[in-house]
Amino acid sequence: MSKPNKIIKVCTCCGAGNGTCQIVGLKIKQFFMKEGIDAIVTPLPVAEAKSAINSYDLVVCNRSLTQHFTKEVEMGHSVIGLVNVMSAAEIKEKLTAWMNEKFGA
Repeated sequence: MSKPNKIIKVCTCCGAGNGTCQIVGLKIKQFFMKEGIDAIVTPLPVAEAKSAINSYDLVVCNRSLTQHFTKEVEMGHSVIGLVNVMSAAEIKEKLTAWMNEKFGA
């Protein structure tokens, strides 16, 4: 995986912005720290994430919430939907795939 030459800005989102996205955010921070990549991870409610999507390189949420970002994905924004938000393995797999797609293998 290539390392980007910038700080990655990630938004994690859930219904209220206080529960699931906080936990996912910690797992994402751990992933980037292990990879030696600088990242800022911000948890937000889905409505705020939708309106602030231009400020982020990536949005990560539960797969059921990805439907809220259909237009944004069509416009080229990156959104990852997780099946199991507690799975560090799934987070690693999907972030690695996104990094390879975005910044090259």
